[in-house]
Amino acid sequence: MADFYRMPAFATLAVSDIEKSVKWYQTALGFSLVFTMPSADGGKHLCHLRLSKYADIMLVSRPTSVSGSVPNGVIFLTFALFNESVDEVAERLLRLGDTRFEGPFDRPWNAREIIITDPDGFKIVMTAPIDSTSTIDDVVASVQALTTHQFLWSLD
Repeated sequence: MADFYRMPAFATLAVSDIEKSVKWYQTALGFSLVFTMPSADGGKHLCHLRLSKYADIMLVSRPTSVSGSVPNGVIFLTFALFNESVDEVAERLLRLGDTRFEGPFDRPWNAREIIITDPDGFKIVMTAPIDSTSTIDDVVASVQALTTHQFLWSLD
């Protein structure tokens, strides 16, 4: 049974095929299913998934009246990895034949990251520290010299 706690923040994504998306988040990214709310037709309306404590996401079935995939303004959802490396996620994606990702990249803000596109086009960033002994002062010093175009990820 998953721990029950008040979540300080979480994302809710409207997906086109909730069964496919749940399977992808579990298989490709290592999320666990916490619970499911049924829809009126006996399918799934909402699925609560968890990567680690306080790293939760809700997937809901997108109403047929809603067109398109990624909502305006959503650039990335970022999840910190604690139990595996970014490279392990990349290797798992490749084993599954899923090449919808960029990286892994070493970032100047002391993070190794991979940018993954989910089945509905949402961009998911998995991140882990490169050097666990770095301080916030070290990170700030590394990023202060960057220009905006060096800082931003590809949004395509």
